[in-house]
Amino acid sequence: MKKLTQFTLIFALFAGILAAEAPFDARAVDALVAAEVKARGLVGVTLAVVRDGKIVLARGYGLASLADRRPVSEETMFAVGSVTKQFTCACILLLAEDGKLSPQDKVAKYYPDLTRANEITILDLMNHVSGYPDYYPLDFVDRRLATPRPVDEVIRLYGTGKLDFEPGTRYSYSNTGYDILGRIVEKASGLPYGEFLSRRILKPLGLEHTTYEPDTAGIRFAQGYSSFALSGPEPALPEGKGWVPNITPGENGIAAWSEKDITYLLETGTTPDYDSVGSNMADVVINTGKLPAQDRDAIAAYLKSLPPRSGKAPAKKQ
Repeated sequence: MKKLTQFTLIFALFAGILAAEAPFDARAVDALVAAEVKARGLVGVTLAVVRDGKIVLARGYGLASLADRRPVSEETMFAVGSVTKQFTCACILLLAEDGKLSPQDKVAKYYPDLTRANEITILDLMNHVSGYPDYYPLDFVDRRLATPRPVDEVIRLYGTGKLDFEPGTRYSYSNTGYDILGRIVEKASGLPYGEFLSRRILKPLGLEHTTYEPDTAGIRFAQGYSSFALSGPEPALPEGKGWVPNITPGENGIAAWSEKDITYLLETGTTPDYDSVGSNMADVVINTGKLPAQDRDAIAAYLKSLPPRSGKAPAKKQ
């Protein structure tokens, strides 16, 4: 299956990466992206290019919707899908700074009935090394994922069976773990996930065009599309409520943000210094010194013990 879901392209091109003697040609890049969007049959794309800390090109290409032929604009909102996992990790670490939880807390503190919950930690979930099987192994939404379910039921279905491997001995991507993390955010904060996210991250950063569980029928939202075999793009089936830890429709959101917010973050320098969930994000928070000392020391030791992301198992944790 070829997936044509609309997406956001962010090109952060810094002086240290680009050759100094090669001036940036915005017109050439603009023409190249426009040609690629057309040649590849993409529906819509938004692009931001940064050089020397300044936005040198920002524009949309194609359509936000084939149905009404709306063009992509700087305010068009794109679902960011699993990039939301970074936000979920940030929420967890903010709660750790608040003293409401520790990344070393066992899952049993919040879900005592899950498999090996008295051994698996919050940080294991963040780093995809818990062993809980992923409920979303395919790259499209099937009938099961399209059916709404209470999130705690999803967690029970996929968190109470046999683990895929011994906790901490392998890396394996797991949406199940992030459903659990989303609910831990709610239990520890006493707030719905979206409200905590908005209060502690989106509003403080001034992200006025980024939201949680937006109205996807609104004119600002880009419709996602998929293509099977030789067929043309068709509207992508969304996950039913209760699945997927993301910022649009779905259990913990699917975050949606626009080019306007992306360029704002890049221009103001408020973009986080991490590029993936889990260990990189934890590294940043450790270095801020805001976490309790015992948590910083524990996370630092934990990061050194993590298995390689190749999936090969190191020596089993004692």
